[in-house]
Amino acid sequence: MNILLVTAAERVSDSGLYRSQVIGLAREFAKISRSTSVLSVTPIINTDFLSKRLAYWAYIKRIVGICRSSRFILYVLFFPYSSHSQFFGKAVMLALWDNILVLKLIRTCVLRLSPDIISCRGLLASYLVCKALRRHKKCVINYDLRGNSRVEASLLHAANCRHKDRIKRLEQFVFEHCDSVTTVSQELARQCDVPSHKLHITRIASSMPLEDRNKPLLNPHEGLTHFLTIGSISKSWYPMEEFARVLKGIHLSLPNAVNTILAPLSCHKAITDFDDYKFLRVSMLKSFSTEDQAAVLARKCLFGLLPHRQPLDQEADLIQLAATVMSTKLSDYILLGIIPIVPQWCTAAAEFVTSRQIGFVYDSSYSFAFLRDSSIFEKLKLYRSNMDFLRQEFAPFSIARNQLQHFTKYLK
Repeated sequence: MNILLVTAAERVSDSGLYRSQVIGLAREFAKISRSTSVLSVTPIINTDFLSKRLAYWAYIKRIVGICRSSRFILYVLFFPYSSHSQFFGKAVMLALWDNILVLKLIRTCVLRLSPDIISCRGLLASYLVCKALRRHKKCVINYDLRGNSRVEASLLHAANCRHKDRIKRLEQFVFEHCDSVTTVSQELARQCDVPSHKLHITRIASSMPLEDRNKPLLNPHEGLTHFLTIGSISKSWYPMEEFARVLKGIHLSLPNAVNTILAPLSCHKAITDFDDYKFLRVSMLKSFSTEDQAAVLARKCLFGLLPHRQPLDQEADLIQLAATVMSTKLSDYILLGIIPIVPQWCTAAAEFVTSRQIGFVYDSSYSFAFLRDSSIFEKLKLYRSNMDFLRQEFAPFSIARNQLQHFTKYLK
């Protein structure tokens, strides 16, 4: 079985989401399929190009070599389009959808690779593939509906109704021409009106190592209680003000709480420059280059925080993102054996944590009274036990096998 993963307008990288959700998944597919390839439709002018300039081509070549050593091939299809923030407007994005040159290049590449299954990450990649192969369809096309695409969400909820209607029509076109739709939450499927007969709920893979099942469980009322935050804390995604509200709410409930923050180096200055940083009791502020290193840094931590911008006074696209998000951070906490604490407005994550009884949910009052519950140690033992049954589901090899079983149903 030949598998092709397609991405569009995403930065090709050996770190972050691209590494865990594209390269990591392709690596697992390569172990259980005859051949695996990744096709990245990449803007020729993007943030990497502007920062690295001529070194950008060596950067891409290095990632291609990493993929080849993992027994799958990465094809990067460059086209004259910019994803740099100052040009990444709605008009430019919409102009890409029917780019004849891009459609022809995609069709040529796909026909040459002859895949049995094409899994397209996001609406843009799915539309381009469905449009390019409309008269040449000889394979199963899967639309991997993402809940974390800021561009697609902002276009979908744009104030201009013409843009919103156009995106809706494009999504309906993809629903009609693809064979299946995979998504990470029922909430996202409901909001996007995914046809039930094509829907398959999957997980977001974590690249973290599976931690020892016998990891000791600490009572939060005895000694220091460590909280962990993994992710980018910045002005746009996890604002420091929001994060500070969470930590202050925790300290009111557990005065002995301390915090470990694992964030990219680019975020460290924003965190340390925050006015109340010295009062937040951050015991460790680190970045990590490998997942094994992150697991070591997180070893003492008991709880994992999933902060997200408070959407109550924000734009509609942020509300949708918060509601549907099932981020890699939640998957990371589960594989690391860390009890997740998630905000109520992250509807999908909150529903999952509550229904599976693996963690806690806080609301807009930032009350963490549940940490003072006299029976919390018994709850933590239950949550850790429940998490042990889930951990395999979030490992990349389990998700790859699960998706492959789903795709196989559509092969004739």
